[in-house]
Amino acid sequence: MRPGCGSIALLIAAVCSLGGSTNSAVFADDSKEKKEPTKIDLKSASLAEVEKHVAAQKGKPVAMDVWATWCVPCREKFPKFVALAGKHEGKASFLSLTIDEEDQLAEAKKFLEKSKAAFANFHAKEGAEAVEKKFGFEGVPHYVLWDDGKIVLRTSEIHKLEEKLKELLSAKKGDK
Repeated sequence: MRPGCGSIALLIAAVCSLGGSTNSAVFADDSKEKKEPTKIDLKSASLAEVEKHVAAQKGKPVAMDVWATWCVPCREKFPKFVALAGKHEGKASFLSLTIDEEDQLAEAKKFLEKSKAAFANFHAKEGAEAVEKKFGFEGVPHYVLWDDGKIVLRTSEIHKLEEKLKELLSAKKGDK
């Protein structure tokens, strides 16, 4: 017998000794633990609609992640953006804007669901060039941060977004 196999044999024997209904007696109902993927809405929107969404978030800083499924750094950094959103839930608003082509939207939605991106998610109708021109950058990933309706940060570095957001939230806390 290989090392460690004895304990496995004992476990199997214990399970078998319980008799017929081992699934319900020993093993919890897996269906409850396996959660459905987070249902995510990915809305195709014009840049004007995205700005309208940002404007509606009155009194809160708004952070946006501009990304694409074909962009490896975007996919690598996105979980940090999702974690940042979770950390500041209720104190700041978050949204994502994908510049993927129409034929990539199913993949984008799957990625958002897998990432549990439970905030507003938009697809840029006008495409990558229009987004880059509008927000004054080239390439993705890119982050835009608004405060009181004004852009206060454009960066490709998630840690810079986190620092500026922390600064804004501290200032708002001091205002109360």
